[in-house]
Amino acid sequence: MEVVIVPSPAEVGRSVADVVPQTLVGGARTSGPVTGSSPPAAHQELTRRAAGHLERADRHRHLAAHRLVRQGW
Repeated sequence: MEVVIVPSPAEVGRSVADVVPQTLVGGARTSGPVTGSSPPAAHQELTRRAAGHLERADRHRHLAAHRLVRQGW
């Protein structure tokens, strides 16, 4: 376990959002909840990043469909 002290809840959110994907890729199946003022900032940052990933995936699907239409599929 690593304890990281940061100056603000927003920085906690960014730190948590950096660590979550790394632990999932590393095979983690459980996580410990953050406490205090951290959860809202962590949830907001994870949501913001997830929305960005979904938006990029959506654009990719749209472009792929457009290419197929142009190719006569």
